[in-house]
Amino acid sequence: MVSFSDPVTLAYLLVPVFTLGTQVWLIYWIYTKQWNEPASKWFVLMFSAGIVWMSALVLHILLDDPALETAFYFLGVIAAVATAAFFVVTASEYTNTGFHRHPVIKWTLVALVSSVVVLAPTNQY
Repeated sequence: MVSFSDPVTLAYLLVPVFTLGTQVWLIYWIYTKQWNEPASKWFVLMFSAGIVWMSALVLHILLDDPALETAFYFLGVIAAVATAAFFVVTASEYTNTGFHRHPVIKWTLVALVSSVVVLAPTNQY
């Protein structure tokens, strides 16, 4: 069982929980006030992947079952990479540069996300 009296454990839990709250608030704010702005939907997608990432991290810390810890760790890794990929697209859309449409960037993002999705669950440490 996780000891909530340990300051290190609390720090490892409070930071992702604070991040989760911030991301939920930002999604709400974007949806209610900025939905028609450039890249708003990509921002929401990026924050949604971040929510999955932080939720997986919290569950990884809280659970005692090694199989579930491993599963949530890999889910977190995949969500983290997806968050980074969505950030690239968000920045490209927001600045209206379209660099994410360039074949080199597009295939790099596809290769990055695909390799993590394929390799992370098959990694035997």
